[in-house]
Amino acid sequence: MFRSISGVFGKLFLFGPHNSWRRLMLGAASLSLLILLAIWLYILQSIENQERLVIENTKSFQHNLSATVSENLNQLLDRGKLFCAFSSQLLENQQNTLTQTRITAMLGTDQAFNRIEIYDLHGQKIFSSAPSLPDATLNTVIQQRLALDMQNVKPGMVFGPIPKTLSDAWQIPLLYLVKDSREENTGVLLLVLDLGYLLRLNQNLAMGMTEIINIVTDDSQEIARASIAGLEFGGSALITSNITTANSTNPFVDFKPLFQDQVSRIITYQHSDRHPFSIIVSQEINEMLKSFREKKREALLLVFFLTMVVIISMILIAFAIQRKQRAFMALVTSEIDKNELILKLHDEKQKAFDLAETDYLTGLYTRNKFTELASRYLIHAKRNRLHYAVLFIDLDRFKAINDSLGHHVGDLLLQTVADRLQSTLRKTDVIARFGGDEFVILLTGLQNEKDITGVAKKIVETVSQPCLDLANHDLQIYPSVGIAIFPRDGNEIIALMKNADLAMYQSKHSKNRSYTFFDASLNTENILEFTLDQHFSTAIKNGEFVLHFQPKIDLSSYRIVGLEALVRWQHPEHGLIFPNTFIPLAENTGHIIELGNWVIEASCRQISAWKSAGIPIVPVAINVSGQQLKSDTLAKYLTQCLEQYGLESKYLQIELTESSLVENIETAKAILNHIADSGIHIALDDFGTGFSSLGYIKNLPIHTIKIDRSFISNIRNSHDDAVIVTSTIALAHNLGMRVVAEGVETSEQLVYLRASGCDEVQGYFFSRPVPDNAIRQLLIKEKLCP
Repeated sequence: MFRSISGVFGKLFLFGPHNSWRRLMLGAASLSLLILLAIWLYILQSIENQERLVIENTKSFQHNLSATVSENLNQLLDRGKLFCAFSSQLLENQQNTLTQTRITAMLGTDQAFNRIEIYDLHGQKIFSSAPSLPDATLNTVIQQRLALDMQNVKPGMVFGPIPKTLSDAWQIPLLYLVKDSREENTGVLLLVLDLGYLLRLNQNLAMGMTEIINIVTDDSQEIARASIAGLEFGGSALITSNITTANSTNPFVDFKPLFQDQVSRIITYQHSDRHPFSIIVSQEINEMLKSFREKKREALLLVFFLTMVVIISMILIAFAIQRKQRAFMALVTSEIDKNELILKLHDEKQKAFDLAETDYLTGLYTRNKFTELASRYLIHAKRNRLHYAVLFIDLDRFKAINDSLGHHVGDLLLQTVADRLQSTLRKTDVIARFGGDEFVILLTGLQNEKDITGVAKKIVETVSQPCLDLANHDLQIYPSVGIAIFPRDGNEIIALMKNADLAMYQSKHSKNRSYTFFDASLNTENILEFTLDQHFSTAIKNGEFVLHFQPKIDLSSYRIVGLEALVRWQHPEHGLIFPNTFIPLAENTGHIIELGNWVIEASCRQISAWKSAGIPIVPVAINVSGQQLKSDTLAKYLTQCLEQYGLESKYLQIELTESSLVENIETAKAILNHIADSGIHIALDDFGTGFSSLGYIKNLPIHTIKIDRSFISNIRNSHDDAVIVTSTIALAHNLGMRVVAEGVETSEQLVYLRASGCDEVQGYFFSRPVPDNAIRQLLIKEKLCP
C-alpha cells in the first residue's frame, strides 16, 4: 500500500510543478465537462421519455374514446335487426295491418330512428312510416343492394347515400337486408338514423379543444363529425390516404394531417367488427404537447443556468488551485519522505511478525500462532457435526541423539520429521513446533473418530522410517503420540493440548503402543461402541430413544412453520447420548433401518397426539440415511404410518444429505419420486458440502434446500460464504424451491439472511432442540420474535 502511494505521488510530480498543475486542471475540467454532459444527457433523455409518455397517454385516451363511441353506435345499429324481423313478416303479408301498427309503435318509442321504409325484391316501397319525396340516388342504392349475390355477401347493414344538404345532414339512411325464416332475401329495410340522438348519447365524453371524432364508412366516406362544440357540417374534407394507412397497418397514425388544413394530428382508428364503419379520433399535436413544451422550456433553462454555474465555479477553482500550488508541492515532498520512513518500518514489522509466527528451523507454526488458529477452528467446530482432535507428538531418545551427534544433526533430524509430518496431513490440518522435539497437530473436520486412529497410525509409521544420510549418519527415531478429542476431552484448545500432552506421556511409558487417547476406553477397542452395539435392538424395544424437536422459523412472519425431529438415546447408564455417537454405529451395524422406522412411527404418533390435544401442528421433518434409500419399502412405510395415525401427507417431510445419494443415485431417484408423488416434501440437507449439489437438485424431486451451518457461521465476515449463501438462495428460488438456513445463532446472521431473501431459519438463536413438553409451549405460542 505504501509503495503504491509513493508511486502515485512520484508520477504526479515527475515532470515538475507546472506540468502537474496543468494535469490537475485538465482533470478537473474533464470531470466538470463529464458531469455537465451527464446532466444534459439525463435531462434530454427525461424530456424524450416524458414526451413519449404524453403521446402514449393520448393514444390510450383516444383509443378508449373511439371504442366507447364505436360501441354506442354498434348498439344503435344492432337495434335495426329487430325492425328486420317485423319487416320480414310484413313482406310475407303486405296487408298485415297489425305488423304495420307494431312497426309504427316501435319507431315511435325509439328515439334513434326518424323514419322507416320497407322495399320488396323489386324495389317497390310497400311501407313507409312517413311521407317522403322520391330519391333517385336512394332508389339506385336499393336496387344495387338487391342485385348483389347474397351467397357471397355477408348479411348485414350498409349506409345509404349521405345527405348533401345541411338540413338533411342530421339524418343518415341505413339499409338492412331482410331475410325470411329460410335465410332467403325478401326485401330491404331503410332506417333513418338521427345523429342528434347519437350526439346526446356521447355528450358526456371528455374531449380536448381540438379533438375531433369522425364516423366514416369502409369506403372512407364521412358520415358525421363531432367536436367539443357538437356536430359539425361543412368542414374541410378528410385526407383519405391517412385513413387507409391506419386501416391497413396500425390503429395509430402519428403526426399526420387528417383534414385539408394540413395541421398535424395524432390519429386513432377504431374499426367496427359488426358494421361497415370506423371511428376516427384525432387531436392537434400542438394542443397535446402545449403543457409539456412549457415544462421542457423550464427544464432547459434550469440546466443552462446550472451549466453556467459549473463553468464559473470551475474557473474560480482553477484560480484557487494555482494559488495553493506552492504550498501543496511542499506538502507532497514532506509526505513522500514520511511514506518512505513508514514503508521501512512496515517492512521491519512484517519481518518481525513472520519470525514470531513461524519456527525458524522447520518453517512450521509457532506455539502462539497454533493456539490462535486452533481456537478459530474450534469455534467453527462447535457449529457442525464433524470431529476435531489435537495430537501431541514427542520424539523418543532425541536428546541422546542431539547430545551425542551434535546440534547440527539434531536440526537435520527435526527438519526431516517436520517434512514427514506435513506429508501425512491435509491442507486443512494445522501443525506447529512447540520447541525442542515436540510437535502439535490439530486434525479438522473428520467424519468419525476412527479416522483419528488412521491418521495416528500413519504418523507413527511415517516418522518411524529410517532417516538416511543425515550428515553421514543413518538414524531411526520413534514418536510418542497423545490424542485428545474435541469436545469430549475439552472445549478449549488449552485444555485439549494439556490432555493430549498427558496422553503422550502415557504413550511414552507404554511398551506396546506409540499413540494413546486421553480417554482410556477408546484404546480398548472402543468399549462404549461395543456396549451400545450390543444394547441397540433392546433399546428400541425398551423405549430408550426419544425425539427432540427444533423449530423452523418463517422469516416473513417469525412463525413456526416446521419442526425437525432429532433422535436422542436416553441410556440408563451413560445418560443422554447424541446422534453423533450412535448414528455412525447404527449405519455400520445395520441398525439404521430399524431406528429410521422407529423415528418415522414416533414422529407420526407425536403429531397425532398434538392434533388430538388441540395444539397447532406444523410439518415435521425426519432425517433419512443412505441405507434407507436403498430399501424400496421406505415410501410404503411412510404412507402406512400416515394412514395409521390419520394424518395428511403435508405434515411429514424427509431430509437427506448428498452423501446418502452417492452410492446408487438411480435407485434413490425412483424411491424419492414415489415419496414425492404421495405428497411428502423432500429437503436436501447440508447443501453445499457435497460434490454434486446442482446435479441432485436438477434430477431429483427436491422441494427445499437447507444451507449447511458452515456457510452461515461466518457469513458477516467471510465474503466467500456470503456470496455462496446469496447465490444458493437465488438459485433455489429460480427453481421454485424454498430455502432453510441452518445454524443461525446471532442477530447479524438473521438480518443478513432476511435481506438475502431466505425463507426459513433454524438454530440456537430461536431455540435448541427441545423435548415434547417444551415444543408444545412453542407451538401454542406459534410465533418466536427475535
